[in-house]
Order: sequence, then C-alpha cells, then structure tokens
Amino acid sequence: MPRPRLPDELAARFEFIRLAGKGSVGHVLEVRERESGETYALKIAHHAAVDPEELIEIFRQEYAHLSLVHHPGIVAAHEFGVCDGLPFLRMVRRWRVPSRTAEARAPR
Repeated sequence: MPRPRLPDELAARFEFIRLAGKGSVGHVLEVRERESGETYALKIAHHAAVDPEELIEIFRQEYAHLSLVHHPGIVAAHEFGVCDGLPFLRMVRRWRVPSRTAEARAPR
C-alpha cells in the first residue's frame, strides 16, 4: 500500500515513520514531531464516502470523549484539528506490547 499523504501543514510539523493501522475512514500513522522529537500516533481521516462535516464531528466527539478519560488502558488524545478539510487526532503513541502481568501469568 502506498504511504498516506499528509496535508502540507501536518507534513511541516510531523515526520512520517510508518503506517500503524487503517480503517474505513482513516489511517493511524506513527509520526515524529519535528520540533520536539517526540513520537505520536496521528489518526487522520482519508477521503471517504462520509459527509465531510459529519466526519469532522465524529473526530471532534472522539477527542472530547478521550480527553475526559484518564486510564492506562485507553489512549490519550492531545490534539484535534482539521487540515485541508480532513480531521485528525494527535494521540500518545501506544502500540500493543506484552505487559509484565501477562508475562507473569503465562504458563511455563
């Protein structure tokens, strides 16, 4: 699959590292913020068969819900925005890794 194109405004802020996932309305990219060097998950919508205003509202609601919840099992969202008409969320980069608890419970 070709690498998803970031809108120019986001490409100026973030360096693409890899595609971490994709869904019906967007992609999740692993990116590095150019200014801080921090890595994030960037969820960005792609052009879909969904009304653009409806898609923006879906992302806005997701951001609102994620910003209310503080739990180690739920990813934290740091930013909601719209670039070139496409909504995005900047989130803590948290990929699935085995936990120490899961390792401790594994049969030996």
